[in-house]
Amino acid sequence: MGIIAERKEEEALAVYNLGKSIGFGNMMSLAQEAWEGMLESEYGYDGGAFVVGPCKVSVVRCGCSSPKDCVWCCGCGWLTAHVKKIKDQRKTVKALERKIERLQEYYDASQAVEAGVLDFDLQHSAVERLRKATKALERKIAELEK
Repeated sequence: MGIIAERKEEEALAVYNLGKSIGFGNMMSLAQEAWEGMLESEYGYDGGAFVVGPCKVSVVRCGCSSPKDCVWCCGCGWLTAHVKKIKDQRKTVKALERKIERLQEYYDASQAVEAGVLDFDLQHSAVERLRKATKALERKIAELEK
């Protein structure tokens, strides 16, 4: 084992012992405050603190496909259950908005058929899709209202 590895092992043990002594969450919060205080007093920089969030048992996976680009978890991959619910509801709302846009297209197509611009087969197809999409939309809205 090299000198750097030995030093890191000693530091890791010291951190572990301090965490056991004063509590790991308390240690991280104090480190955060100390870092922010040092940045402000020595460099005049405000706002550079490393932020420690809630413990892992109170968070859930974000589910993002690219954490570094995620505006919800900001790259950590974790959200509180409440924020995850809001994120999922927003995703559902976006999907519903897309369905509403398609419903408008179907409606426009049925209006075009009535005006004699499109033929009956297209009208029938559009009406059927409209009925199915409307039922699916009503079910989803009912789920969200629960």
